[in-house]
Amino acid sequence: MMKKFVVSLLIVLIATIAFAEQKNITFGWDRNIEPDLAGYRLYSSTVSGNYSDPNSLTADIQDPNADIYELQEFDVTTDVYFVLTAYDTSGNESDYSNEVSIDGTPPNTPINFYINSVDSIIIQIGQ
Repeated sequence: MMKKFVVSLLIVLIATIAFAEQKNITFGWDRNIEPDLAGYRLYSSTVSGNYSDPNSLTADIQDPNADIYELQEFDVTTDVYFVLTAYDTSGNESDYSNEVSIDGTPPNTPINFYINSVDSIIIQIGQ
């Protein structure tokens, strides 16, 4: 006597999938005109107004004529805040510029998730 077993595909989703999304971000500003200007510093933080951590220095733009900067492959999966400062050849640094931000809020959770079709495999076990 042969027994037939039907094995169906069962999908169980029990984890949240987290992924890093890397984007290029281009910043622009009005150039400073001081004759001893050495460059600009770009700071970033996941907390608004908190740039005191040494790791918040994101880029040292050593071009006093720069008025645009592209930050490449930056993780934008969370809210990120940015400020810019100018510094001179003596090492003096300006106050922070106005703050700009990126909303890294993930997209809404998909709704009405379902299995569209199931392919069955028939396994026959002989006597």
